[in-house]
Amino acid sequence: EWEVAGRLAADLEERLGVPIPPGERGYITLHLLGAKAIDRRTRPDDAAQDASLAEAVEAFIRAAGAHLGVDLTGDEDLVRGLILHLRPAVWRLRYGLRLVNPLRDQIMERYGFLMAAVQAAAPALEERLGIHITGDELAYLAMHVGAHLERISARRPPRVLLVCGSGIGTARLLESRMARAFPHVRVAGVLPAARLGTQDLSQVDLIIATVPLPACPRPVVVVNPFLTPEDVRLIREALTGGEGGGTAAERMTGPMLEEVLTPELILLDVEARDWEDAIRIAGEPLVAAGRVEPRFIDAMVEAVRRIGPYIVVDPGVAMPHARPEDGVRSIGFSMVRLREPVRFGHPTNDPVRLVFGIASPDAETHLRALAELAELLSDPAARATFEQGSIAEILAVVRQRSSVKGR
Repeated sequence: EWEVAGRLAADLEERLGVPIPPGERGYITLHLLGAKAIDRRTRPDDAAQDASLAEAVEAFIRAAGAHLGVDLTGDEDLVRGLILHLRPAVWRLRYGLRLVNPLRDQIMERYGFLMAAVQAAAPALEERLGIHITGDELAYLAMHVGAHLERISARRPPRVLLVCGSGIGTARLLESRMARAFPHVRVAGVLPAARLGTQDLSQVDLIIATVPLPACPRPVVVVNPFLTPEDVRLIREALTGGEGGGTAAERMTGPMLEEVLTPELILLDVEARDWEDAIRIAGEPLVAAGRVEPRFIDAMVEAVRRIGPYIVVDPGVAMPHARPEDGVRSIGFSMVRLREPVRFGHPTNDPVRLVFGIASPDAETHLRALAELAELLSDPAARATFEQGSIAEILAVVRQRSSVKGR
């Protein structure tokens, strides 16, 4: 880069008729180091840098995935994209060359849960690469992780439930029409409207009915059993989030927060001896409600011991969780408000008073509820309700946010 900067400086001197001092040549060198190269010949120092970058990226991916409760490993596009971004970013950050991310505010507002995840995982990069990652760079990292989540969502077919008025004859007709019009959609079940109240809808993205339905916790589209072109358009809009489509993150499916954070899963003003006790208390309502097996609590504690206090995602807030195979039976969020805050060992976000236990049966079902929770915690009024309100007041705030989001 120094040699190339020298040639550029000489060319500028010739074209502009002004001398380029060595200091300016050095500044040009920094910009070259901080520029993204899509393809370049590998030099020995490049290979060494890429090896350290790869190690740091793998650690970052593990930490971010642990925070989100999603397995981010094994995605070569994610690893490649992060390395490609971090090659120049390391030089920019070391020498104070600021790169402004014009989408930073939008990402923080709409995808706060992603920003929280990359912020919690950032020390894995900072400690290994000797840098301090700015908010603008964090937003770029969040974009890479968000793209991975979109790829996950794209791989999972939408799940719909077909409902008819009485018997299932019309619903079976609708099922055959759906198979032709939407071959990528998975039909989770077919049943009469009278049985809808007994159905577990937590894994259903959309209900398609041949009759109007009363208040329902999932989005509903009422159609003709013969599935007219207008019906097809309405279903397509419901599945993609509108005529304009939208990214998978924007149309994130899965239960809303009000469906997974229920009264029996909330404990207020509880005494905890330390961080481990706080996590175990947060796991108890999930076990009592049958959402997880008892071993899930041990797995949450072990995750913090193994990886560190990454679960302390915001000042005063921890979100312990474990992997689906650690005993998850169904999705559930618990909330524990501690009488006195406890320290988890986080350098900036301790002590913790709000502990949210998160259980998800897979890598994505919980993301919609998690996004809603992150938005609520970033709202000062809602945050105050979590910290001071009753169970009824907390649930009212959650329901209000879900109604604003729309069903």
